[in-house]
Amino acid sequence: MGTDFALEHHKGKRSERYRHFLSSLLSAFAQAFLLSHTLFLIVAGHSINFDPLKKLSTRHYAFIIPPVILLTALIVFARHKQLRIANRLTYHSWLLYGCVLATLTTQASVVLGIILVSIALALYSRHNEIAYLPFYVYLIVMFTASLLRNGNELPAFFIGLPNFPIINKETITSLLIFLPIMIMMLGWRELNRPEKTLKSSYEKIPLSAYRVLLTVSLLIHVVWAGWFLISRIRTFAASTYDMGIFTQMYHYMSRTGLPLTTLERDTLLSHFKIHISPILYVLLPIFKVFPSAITIQCSQAVLTASGFIPVYLLAKHYGLDIRARLVWTSLYLLLPGMIFSSFYDFHENVFLAPVLLFLLYFIAKGSTAGTAVFTLLTLMIKEDAFLYVAAVALFLLFGAKDKKMTTFKQEKAVPLAMIMLGFGAVWFGTALGYLTNHGMGPMTSRFNNLISSPNVGLLSVIPTVFLNFTLFVETLFVKSKMGYILTVLTSLGFFPLLNRKFHRLFLWIPFIVINLMSNYEYQYRIDFQYNYGSHALLFALAILTYADCVEAFSSKRSVARQGAQHLNKPPAIRRVVINVSTSRRRRTKFKRTVISSLLLLAFIASLTQTTMMLKTRTKRVKLVAQNVAPPFAETVELLDRIPRDSIVVADGLVTVHLADIEELYDAMYYNWEKERPIPDYVVLRRAAIYNYQHFDMMILSGFREVEDMSSDWLLVMRRDD
Repeated sequence: MGTDFALEHHKGKRSERYRHFLSSLLSAFAQAFLLSHTLFLIVAGHSINFDPLKKLSTRHYAFIIPPVILLTALIVFARHKQLRIANRLTYHSWLLYGCVLATLTTQASVVLGIILVSIALALYSRHNEIAYLPFYVYLIVMFTASLLRNGNELPAFFIGLPNFPIINKETITSLLIFLPIMIMMLGWRELNRPEKTLKSSYEKIPLSAYRVLLTVSLLIHVVWAGWFLISRIRTFAASTYDMGIFTQMYHYMSRTGLPLTTLERDTLLSHFKIHISPILYVLLPIFKVFPSAITIQCSQAVLTASGFIPVYLLAKHYGLDIRARLVWTSLYLLLPGMIFSSFYDFHENVFLAPVLLFLLYFIAKGSTAGTAVFTLLTLMIKEDAFLYVAAVALFLLFGAKDKKMTTFKQEKAVPLAMIMLGFGAVWFGTALGYLTNHGMGPMTSRFNNLISSPNVGLLSVIPTVFLNFTLFVETLFVKSKMGYILTVLTSLGFFPLLNRKFHRLFLWIPFIVINLMSNYEYQYRIDFQYNYGSHALLFALAILTYADCVEAFSSKRSVARQGAQHLNKPPAIRRVVINVSTSRRRRTKFKRTVISSLLLLAFIASLTQTTMMLKTRTKRVKLVAQNVAPPFAETVELLDRIPRDSIVVADGLVTVHLADIEELYDAMYYNWEKERPIPDYVVLRRAAIYNYQHFDMMILSGFREVEDMSSDWLLVMRRDD
């Protein structure tokens, strides 16, 4: 028995030494990496990193790889010799790189991004020393200088990206609302200073008020946003991409069981040749009962709203009281990314938010079956959903000892995470192979901005990031993305930046890769469908961070209570104890005020940004309904007269309402020169007929207006026999 214990103890110590060496090696590599890129910026300059035709030059290979290897070895040696120069070098090397880049870049948004990362790293490293202050002041000065710089022009590499503002007006408004409220709350607290309690203001509000808050948030999410989605159908604002495609696909699935469509690529093919998404069958039973595009739109609002269930359960598991649970659940329902991701109509990504949140919940509860089921469901959403599974698996693998995020024992959590990674990688590889060989190919072109070797494809992004880190950083923080980043961070109260645990950093991966690394505009728009998964993971990270803060406050309460036990001690000891206890109490109050303020900011920012955007969209759709859109019932009645067994070419804003036709094509993408049967009907909007370059050909081919099927808005043409 004693021998077995000694053997286990020896194995544990050896494993601990191995982990320490690996951690030390990785941090040394990170330090060497940042220092090498700092040196490269100083020697080679800024512009060499932004060649539109060549992401990597010979100098990148020559001046990055050798210094990284050499500096890594020197830092490891310095640590072995316990030289002070190696202490805390990671943060200093980042600040050095950030200051050099801030000096050279022409983009104020990049300097702002560097400031945000620097603050997050300072909090993460727990070394909030006054020595860092000059660096922050310098970065802020450079940010101001960049804002005032004439033109603030983008490097040629980024020319063509949309000119979005650095800070959106909705974000500015939310901050302007937050500041006076915060000032009033602090003033009220100062006038009614609670000397003997750490009880916060939100605990004094009746519980019923929080339940009302949750109900209102749910109504905003489902009713208001759902009404807008339905209005898009009723005003003929929903187009082929993507509403028409999915509506036709569900009609095909209802009839044949297969996800077929003719709209997606101007020919009959399975949607699974574009994206592999078996989870779409989940909605098929509902669609069979209510076969309408409105059913699909309403499903989106319900699906995203259903995420409030795992959010509440996660908040409970993380130790939050019922008031905090209701606040965070309400906050989830108000997140701009969760509501507005649906506003370009239906997409399979809508499943990501609730499925990922349930996956995190079952990991937290230590349920193997639940983890397995929701891992599989995540992978079934889309081929690139492996990235989300990988982020969660790494989160579990490196955080197996974090009992707040999982109740799995380490010996079970580690192999489970490895299985998730392995199975997900096999699924992803198989999906890419199928799409390459039998489908339309994976959509890797959206990362062309970082692909340095087209022959290698997506894998060449790795050497690009390693050798041209400056291009990567400026890609993340380019002006057109900064407004999006601030919208996300303010709506989460900046809590993801306050994280202090390494394994939780993996939850950032999908946000960085999916939303920020590509220059494809729609991937970093708050009103498009690439936000669901990444925002769900950041939201979970925000709750975890908040829960850590609450736990820390609770432990400091107990310390304060223990201090009171020394009141009967001698006066000298009592004074020391009281002074220490008072100092700790003040620091705790200050920190609690900061955390409460950030939660208030998150709620105000989410509510303000969401309601402002919703109000704008609602106003716009009402104007369309009043001035542009045709009478819905009359127009649908005309469209219903078209025989469903016909071959139809239709305007992109009409295809949604003709989606039960098997051979339906979008007029904008229809190839008239392709050998196939001539269409029976052409359905266009009168106001848009001259947008179609083949309109004259339609007339020459014998298509004539069918008057009893047409209207002032709608033009239906049939070919003369």
